[in-house]
Amino acid sequence: MAYVVRETDVQNALQTNVLFNLNVVLRNDGIVFRSPSGSDMDGPGLSDFVAKRESTTILVIEVKKKSGLPIYIGRDSSVEFFQNHSRGKCVISQAFSYMVENNLLYGIITTYDHNWFLQREGDNHDQILISEALSFNNNNPTVLKAYAYLALRAKQNHCLPNPNLISIPNTIPQSGYLTRSANRSQNQQPLGESQSYSLMTQQSSSGQFQNFQQSDFSNKTYLGYGRCGKTFRCDFQGYDLALKVTDLSKKKGLLPELMQELEVYCILKDIQGICIPKLVCYGYLLNTPYFAIGTTFVGKSLEKFKTITRMQEQKAYKALDEIHKRGVLHNDIRKENIILCDDGKRIFLIDFGMATFSTDREKQLEEKIEMKYCLSDMIDDLILE
Repeated sequence: MAYVVRETDVQNALQTNVLFNLNVVLRNDGIVFRSPSGSDMDGPGLSDFVAKRESTTILVIEVKKKSGLPIYIGRDSSVEFFQNHSRGKCVISQAFSYMVENNLLYGIITTYDHNWFLQREGDNHDQILISEALSFNNNNPTVLKAYAYLALRAKQNHCLPNPNLISIPNTIPQSGYLTRSANRSQNQQPLGESQSYSLMTQQSSSGQFQNFQQSDFSNKTYLGYGRCGKTFRCDFQGYDLALKVTDLSKKKGLLPELMQELEVYCILKDIQGICIPKLVCYGYLLNTPYFAIGTTFVGKSLEKFKTITRMQEQKAYKALDEIHKRGVLHNDIRKENIILCDDGKRIFLIDFGMATFSTDREKQLEEKIEMKYCLSDMIDDLILE
């Protein structure tokens, strides 16, 4: 057996040696194991693999690399475990949150070498039963048989209707502050990772992170899945919101980018609602590893349209000009990041995670040329200047 080190190694080994065979064995039962798409799971999170029966997710699988995860998870009492094993606590909290969000009864945690099988229990299904570790080399039962058994149980009884909200142990800091000034010089650069993390722990008048319950956001509609995670359309305190949610347990490296985006919104405060959406809320979904940024929902991206008018084209250039005047380069000009507002009269730019701060006219001109090429196939009789 090849030794697996990185999390991607574990995923590849599991898919090749276990899940592929399970899909053959369970074909007649209508069960398929695969990597999930954004729409396969109801909540903000996305597990590494799911088992599906037709269009229904019945089981989640969370993959972790071997280092740091104690193989004796299932032997300690829950109190002893959560007191003594912080790494395992985070992993179980993550898998448990995926189960709760999707109203699921069963889940699996695996390092490939060892596997744990999870079941929600209790009157409110707010407790979790965890098996002892099953080694990959175990013969009675084999890992393949254990996975198949749990999948068949999940097929018969996978869903927990109308679960109560459950408090999941915290895995990341829950409060902090934006601290950096909106006053920029020409040569200022994007935030580094250490700077971004420091923003979460220092106090400033710029504003405090908020903590939200998932129930604070109602009438959620899934819009899509991108590099930063899922985006939903939802209602929040009277706002029609576009809510971008990032699972930091899987995308730790994106935290600086999220901090960058928030800072750009602060710098562009005076053109929010004019050239970019209004920033409504940002912070953690309480007791989860999810960080959310909520902006006003204003319309659809240009990738949803075949053509735009010349006036709409000029509005797009105007929005970019206003951003440049405030020393911001967008750095990700694509149709997906250009929004045609529902009134048909305004064009907004979104997604500032890759933005940098510069007043360099040459770079601004390059970005305008990028927008021209981006829009060129959408406008008849386009006149190149």
